[in-house]
Amino acid sequence: MLGKLGAVVTLFGLAAVAGWIYVSLDRPVRNVEVIGSLAPAEAAEVERRLKELNPRRLLSTDLGALREHLLALSWPRLVQVRRVWPDTISIRIERQLVVAKWGGEGYLTAGGKLVGGLDRAVSVPLLDCEVASPQKALEVYRYLQDIASEDDLEISALAENALGEWRLELASGVRAQLGAEALRSRMRRFMQVHRHLAQVNAQPVRYLDLRYTNGVAVRFDEPQMLAGGRG
Repeated sequence: MLGKLGAVVTLFGLAAVAGWIYVSLDRPVRNVEVIGSLAPAEAAEVERRLKELNPRRLLSTDLGALREHLLALSWPRLVQVRRVWPDTISIRIERQLVVAKWGGEGYLTAGGKLVGGLDRAVSVPLLDCEVASPQKALEVYRYLQDIASEDDLEISALAENALGEWRLELASGVRAQLGAEALRSRMRRFMQVHRHLAQVNAQPVRYLDLRYTNGVAVRFDEPQMLAGGRG
């Protein structure tokens, strides 16, 4: 009987010590540090999420729930949360790598995932499509850019209208209408014409229409008018 009583007292003592240790370690959270290269709008979103959960104490805070709450934002690729004694919760956030801007709605990752429409100072092409999905638009952009890269040309914008017709704009400002079909062959024809005109014509090309079966319509820059006149 005394042995059992001693065991109960011992267990009670251990529980009391454990409880005291827990309470001692469960200190008030005085600092939440966020590590990561975030745009101002992204940092503001993280701050709002943290205020919603409002972590108060170091041990009592559910780090898993906090992590999931931040991952629910569309743009983080990675979120790591840890306790730093005596009074800090440290959060590391890495953004998704974006490869294109999607109309006015946001950005696309390499996998075609749409992430929030945040203001980021990144130089990526603009994709603006009325029919194609983000994944399809990226596919079209990639094989057209592969062809353009043969002449070190860069596609800065690719758009599709409600009829499924595609048009592109190069970083140089040259625009091309490709239509809805045979995009690869029309892009090849565009490259041939663009290359030829760059060699034989001093006047810059502004627009090419490749929707014709056996031809190309070309528009050149308007000639520059010199100020003044003959005296």
